[in-house]
Amino acid sequence: MDTLKSYLADLYQDLPDTPANQKAQAELLDAMTTFYTGQLKQGKNEDAALGATIKATAGMKTRLAEVHAEVIAKPFARAEAVTRQHKSEPAVTMKQAESFWQAAGTHALYLAGGVFLLIVGSGFTLLADTDSDLSMVVFYIPVLLGIAALIVDSKAFKAVRRPLRHLPVVSPVHEQAVARRTAYHRRYVIGQWVGYVSLAASLFTVSIDEGGNEGSFLMATLIGLGVFCLVYVHSIDHQYRRLAKRRVVD
Repeated sequence: MDTLKSYLADLYQDLPDTPANQKAQAELLDAMTTFYTGQLKQGKNEDAALGATIKATAGMKTRLAEVHAEVIAKPFARAEAVTRQHKSEPAVTMKQAESFWQAAGTHALYLAGGVFLLIVGSGFTLLADTDSDLSMVVFYIPVLLGIAALIVDSKAFKAVRRPLRHLPVVSPVHEQAVARRTAYHRRYVIGQWVGYVSLAASLFTVSIDEGGNEGSFLMATLIGLGVFCLVYVHSIDHQYRRLAKRRVVD
């Protein structure tokens, strides 16, 4: 019936035109039409039956007005909740970031240095006198120092990094991380070039001593230097990138 359709259209005009609301409106129209038809069968005329039908659904208008108010208020309530969450959410501060980057510099040095000592230490053992236990111990010292550096560094840096894991950063930290990484890019490229050149040069050193121990030792030293440069610059750049890519909160 057109009158009932117009009545329902007015009731639902302030609500979003979603499939759920369209379905609810259609079901309500069916129910009102059935009620209206029943009133007619009871002997009421059209006006009386229509009045009774609208009166029977009078509470629906009040409920739809409440739903409309909830729909309007919901986005604002959600935004307010998100704002409160962000305000109370812990984030990496500038002081924490400065301490982290300072520790990251030490971490890069110990990590690269430990790897360097392990590689060069293997070259030292080539020159050691295998008949002398003391000589072998002395030449294994760089290897032991390299292992110690890696173990100490792993524990120390983990203690600094763990409290900041998965935390967002405040805006100044993000800006500083991006600026530091940009400023470091030139040294990063130079370190890479030195590392690759050292690795390439190591391939030609064996021929200097015709496969002797001295040539092998020089090769190990150049490999160690190349790996040191690559590990060091990559580690520094990675720690700047780590905070630059974090989610930012105000």
